[in-house]
Amino acid sequence: MEPECAIELLASRGRRMSESDYDRERTALRKTNGESSAAAIAKREQALAALLHRSGWTQEEVAEKEGISQQRIEEKLRFGRFLEFTGST
Repeated sequence: MEPECAIELLASRGRRMSESDYDRERTALRKTNGESSAAAIAKREQALAALLHRSGWTQEEVAEKEGISQQRIEEKLRFGRFLEFTGST
């Protein structure tokens, strides 16, 4: 799915998070999963991918917010969609 189509789909479902909601959930992820150890990193990456997918933000917005390349964000969003599909979120 092209990024523009995904954005339109999310917007049509009313699934876009506010920045404050995003910040609150992102802070909770850091508190819950920490910032070190392999297991914590894996859990954090999975939770972040799910958050990015749920946020409804564009890849550009998330990349700027997270300080990550748009290509890396695209990978995380794909992972987030996979997690939702498998029911892992």
